Amino acid sequence: MKLSDKELYSIVYPASEDKPEHDILYSLFPQMDVQLSRVGVTKLMLWEQYKENYPDGVQYSQFCEHYRRYEKSQQITCVLEHKAGDKMMVDYAGKKLHLTDPQSGEIRPVEFFVAILPCSQYTYAEASFTQQTPDFCIALAMLYNGSGEFRRP
Repeated sequence: MKLSDKELYSIVYPASEDKPEHDILYSLFPQMDVQLSRVGVTKLMLWEQYKENYPDGVQYSQFCEHYRRYEKSQQITCVLEHKAGDKMMVDYAGKKLHLTDPQSGEIRPVEFFVAILPCSQYTYAEASFTQQTPDFCIALAMLYNGSGEFRRP
């Protein structure tokens, strides 16, 4: 029996999501997706939980590969057009960072302010001690140089 390269490849490397033993793994991914959106949760942590429940399950590298395939199958994209100078997006990002005072060694938590002009992708970031109005206004003011133009990094 003679097989084409494609047929031979499909026998040697079958599409893994079609294997029955991976049905359980793929059924777990939607909940894992929710957990990964939480701060501090990693794929490694989720894989370790998976291995506790399914000791004969896939190893970490295959887990990551299957999860990547799952993510790709879930991707829905939308192209947004941005007019130059029309808008700026600002927010405080992620977990608090920490600054260390070089003289005293005191470690202080700081907020991380980020602003972006979506058309040009110019980005500005700055640490401040709080997210309260005065610090927010100072961060916004620091975006602009004296001419009213967005400050380049």
